[in-house]
Amino acid sequence: LPVSLPELTARKLGELGPEARDAAAWVAVHRRRLGAEALAKLSGRSVDAAQAALDEAYKRRLLARDRIQGRHALYRFLHDSMAEEVYRTLPADERAERHRRVATLLRLAPAEGAVAGAAEIAHHALAGGETAAAGTALVEGARQAAALGLWQEAANGYERAILLAQPASGR
Repeated sequence: LPVSLPELTARKLGELGPEARDAAAWVAVHRRRLGAEALAKLSGRSVDAAQAALDEAYKRRLLARDRIQGRHALYRFLHDSMAEEVYRTLPADERAERHRRVATLLRLAPAEGAVAGAAEIAHHALAGGETAAAGTALVEGARQAAALGLWQEAANGYERAILLAQPASGR
């Protein structure tokens, strides 16, 4: 019988052990493909334990396995709507903490494309309640964009940083 996506996602999550459920939550918060090395850094597990958790979620058809990075694959949700459902079920304080940790990870190991990486750091910092860190990332991304002659991207980054810096009453 057909079931709703929230029911299907809940059923798939219920089939997972706690480590694999946690891995799925990290993938949902990260919003991109996530490998075992990054998951290990985010979750505090060993790389082997992180890989086992990702593999379990893959075998239960919650995550898809994409290209190989190093010796480990990268994982994403089979459907964006499943990722959104997992994200939605996380308590707000847990979501914020996970976003802060993802922002920290991205600052330490930037993603491909420095300008896009700065925007991603800003997104996670802001979702984690770190407005100043988000503004710093936006300004850095704007500087990088300007250095590459990407004037519109630079202007957008500076504008977003200015908006963040304004008091809430001025927005």
